[in-house]
Amino acid sequence: LEDIRNKGITEIYSLGDAIGTGPNPKEVVELLEEYHVKSLVGNHELYALEGVQKYKKHLESMGGYQEALSNSQFTRNQLNNELMQKIRMYPSFLQLTVGGKKLLLCHHTLDYNTGAPILDFNGFDCIIQGHTHLERKDGNVYTLRSSSFGDLSNSEEAYYLVLTEEKDGFLSEVCHVSYDRENLKHSILASDLVDEEKNKAMDWSGIKRGR
Repeated sequence: LEDIRNKGITEIYSLGDAIGTGPNPKEVVELLEEYHVKSLVGNHELYALEGVQKYKKHLESMGGYQEALSNSQFTRNQLNNELMQKIRMYPSFLQLTVGGKKLLLCHHTLDYNTGAPILDFNGFDCIIQGHTHLERKDGNVYTLRSSSFGDLSNSEEAYYLVLTEEKDGFLSEVCHVSYDRENLKHSILASDLVDEEKNKAMDWSGIKRGR
C-alpha cells in the first residue's frame, strides 16, 4: 500500500479475501480504510460475516471446512462492531470504465458451492477476479494471484496490478514489492491463533518454523 501511495496512485481496489487467514484481520481492515481502498467482499469476508455453514459444500470439496470454521471464528473475535459493519458494506463487484473500456472487478465469477456463473459478462471488455490464487487468463477473464503469500509464486514479494488509462484502452503493469517475512512470522507466532492454525498460516506464507 505504501509503494502504491509513493507512485501517486490514489484509486486502489482490493478483490477480497483480505482477512480470514492470518493473525491481523483488525489491522488489515484498518489499513484498507487508511489508504482509502475500495474493497470487494471475498468468500473469507463472507465466512466472517455469515459463518461457514452456507459454504459447507464448497469447503468440504477442498477439505477446508474445519480450517475455515476455526479461522472465521478467530477473525470475528478480532474485529469490533464498527469494522464488521465496514466489511458488510463491501460490494460483490464493481464496474469501471478505463480508457473507454468497460471493466468488471469481482472476487469470483462463479458460485462457490455450485460452480455456476453468477455474472453476465456481456458488455464487458475485461473481467478481473481473484479467489483461485493462481494467475491465468481465460478469454477476457483475468485471474490475479494472491497478493502477499510468497509460497504461491516461490517469491518473497507482494504483488499488485496497475492499470493506466490510455486514449483508447489501458495499459497494465505488474508490480512486485518485497515484504518482511520475519516480521510476518513474528506476528503469526505472537498471535492468539492455535498452533495448528499458526502452522497453516506460515505454510501459506512460505514460512517454516526454524527459518
